Amino acid sequence: MARSSRSISNGLMHDTPFPMQASGPQEYRPTLARLAIRVAVKIRAAIIDDADRLARISSDTYRSTYKGMYSKDSWLDFATPEYFLPRWQEDLAPVTSEGPVFVAELDAQMVGFIAAKPAGERGDAYEDLAADAFVELKELYVLAANQFSKDRVGTHLLYEVVKGLATDTIVVGHAARKNAKIRKYMSSLSAEQIESGAIVLFKHVTDGIPWEVKVGRVSFYWKAPVLRQALAAKLPDSK
Repeated sequence: MARSSRSISNGLMHDTPFPMQASGPQEYRPTLARLAIRVAVKIRAAIIDDADRLARISSDTYRSTYKGMYSKDSWLDFATPEYFLPRWQEDLAPVTSEGPVFVAELDAQMVGFIAAKPAGERGDAYEDLAADAFVELKELYVLAANQFSKDRVGTHLLYEVVKGLATDTIVVGHAARKNAKIRKYMSSLSAEQIESGAIVLFKHVTDGIPWEVKVGRVSFYWKAPVLRQALAAKLPDSK
């Protein structure tokens, strides 16, 4: 899932929490049958010290996700860890962060991340609702070797974001329209998909000239309980 037009990431923010259910977040209680998976997959909040590793994962996942998706992908040459590092440093700093970032670890190695933003980019649907009715999934990236694996890294990351959202919250995410893999995955989670507008995948400045990569957008929408239930079905012991 791609970042929205603000160049690309966001960080951990405790001052603007998500709206929570009246009963509080649901507790994750793994059974012995799933203990091995829970031991292997660790989800935690990102910290500023994670910026370097997140920059490397951003570079790796951008290249694996978008290589060959469009006829021109030379822009990926600029999607280096050095490009992403200052953005993560800014986005993980409490003063400049916009929302929570969670990372997934397997055997102490970071393999993916998710970033969210309360009242983020809402897309072109549900225009009658106030901005604070939405929580945007700004990014969801998992290393290619760990995508759609039995460890369900992406599913664990998504559940971490939505498990405590209020029942009237609308969850929204955006991706490149040609990203067939993410569209198939979101369909399995009962997402409402709307093709509308454009998404900026990348921004850069070369020789003083700014440029960007803008492509057709697909937006995914859920009511928080619907997404929570769909994720719980993939992670039975997260109920």
